[in-house]
Amino acid sequence: MNPLTCPRCRSPHVRRVGRDGTLERLLSAAYIYPFRCQVCEIRFKRLRWGERYVRVELDRRDFSRVATSLWAAVVWQGHQSQATVRDLSVAGCWLETDAPIPIGELVQLSLEPEDEAPIHVEVGEVRSAGAGRLGIRFVRVDPVHRERLCQTVVDLLAAAPPAAPPA
Repeated sequence: MNPLTCPRCRSPHVRRVGRDGTLERLLSAAYIYPFRCQVCEIRFKRLRWGERYVRVELDRRDFSRVATSLWAAVVWQGHQSQATVRDLSVAGCWLETDAPIPIGELVQLSLEPEDEAPIHVEVGEVRSAGAGRLGIRFVRVDPVHRERLCQTVVDLLAAAPPAAPPA
């Protein structure tokens, strides 16, 4: 079977995502499955003849997160805190921080890749919070910073060890 690539940006970093609606469930019976590019975020369908994907509910994200350890500044309601980005995707990240930011709060982030200018996330939403950690969904990122964010994720994906095959 041919390797799967994104139809827009030709990236090999694509991920099978959950089916959305009756039509996609029917199409999957004919081996046509939905995928999402981890770089440009496009969602598309492809024929994967002979392949069956087992339904796994453990991780419903459309975007793979890549392990990292970038520094970040977090700003919310006039407060500022430092954090460490522990995993990153084009759609969000997981931060380690002592800042007591509640779920639903809107934040601004400045991600600081090594030896590069900061990547600014204009608006991020706290989607989960736990002991010393926050899950952030990126809501609004300026196109220039979005491009740099995508390139950072591509670099991290290329450097990441290959994923283990499913058991």
